[in-house]
Amino acid sequence: EHTAPFETAAAIVETGTGASRPREIAILCGRDGKLLSFDPGTGALLWEVPVDGEMRSPPAAADGVLVVATSANKVLAVEPETGAFLWSRGRPAPTGLTVMGHSRAMVNDGIVYAAFSDGYAEAYVLEDGRGMWSRPLSLRGGDFVDSDADPVIADGRLFVASYSDGIYALDPRDGSTLWNRNVPAITSLGVHGKTVLAGSADGWLWGIAPEAGELEYRTRLPVGTVSRMIVLGDAAMMTAGDGIFLVLDARNGKPLQATMLGGTLAGEPVIAGDELALIAGMGDVVVMRRHR
Repeated sequence: EHTAPFETAAAIVETGTGASRPREIAILCGRDGKLLSFDPGTGALLWEVPVDGEMRSPPAAADGVLVVATSANKVLAVEPETGAFLWSRGRPAPTGLTVMGHSRAMVNDGIVYAAFSDGYAEAYVLEDGRGMWSRPLSLRGGDFVDSDADPVIADGRLFVASYSDGIYALDPRDGSTLWNRNVPAITSLGVHGKTVLAGSADGWLWGIAPEAGELEYRTRLPVGTVSRMIVLGDAAMMTAGDGIFLVLDARNGKPLQATMLGGTLAGEPVIAGDELALIAGMGDVVVMRRHR
C-alpha cells in the first residue's frame, strides 16, 4: 500500500536483455517524491527510490532507460530493473511565479528533450546525460515563463511552449528558433499528422501548421485547463475542468464528445487497444470503448 497520491498513469516497461528473460514492470511516480516499480500482474513492489521533488508527469522509456522529470526542475535517468540512477541533470528553481505542474521529458533518436519551470528548454544525450544545448524560451523574464507542456516532434521540428511567450518551433539539433507564435497559456501539446495541437489554460484547442506556425483552426472548449492530450487516429482526447472527458476531431477541432464524469480526474486517460480508462472523482475507474 502506498498512501501518497499519484497524478500520472503508470508506465509499462519491458526489462531484461541478453540471457535475461524479458518481463514487464509498472512504473509509478508519487506526489511524495518516490519512484516505484510494481509487478503489474500481482501488484508486488519491486523497488522504491526517492527523488528530488514531486512527479506530476509520467516517465518516458527508451533504449532500456527510464527518464523522469520532477517538480524540482530535475531530469533523472534510471535503470528500470533496479531503480539505480544513471545520471541527473536540470535547472535551478525558478524565482518568479509559475503555473503548478511540469512537463514530461521526451526521448527521440537517443536525445532527451526537456522543458523547465524557469522557462528553459534543454537537450541531453540519453546514454550519459551530456548536454547538447540549453536555451531560454522567454527573453523578458518575470512571472509565468514556465514551460508546462510536454515537448513534441513533428515534421522534423521540436515544439515546446512557454506559458507567457507561446509556442516555439526549434531545430532539435541545436535549439535554434525556427518560429514562435504568441499563443497564450499553453499547457498541453500533441501531434496529428503534420498538425501541432495545443491546449491552453484559458480553454482553447489550437491547430497549427508546423512549417511556419500558421493557424489551421481554433476551437473554444467548454471548460478551462486541459490535461495531457492523447491523439488516437483522428481523435484528440483529454480531460478538463471539473471532471469532463473531451474528444475532438484532430483534423479540424470539431467537438465530438463531452462526458461529465464528476469530481477531479486523476491524471490523463490511458489507452489499451480500443479501450480507454481513467480515474474519476472518488476513485472510480471509468472504462470506455472506442467505436470505429
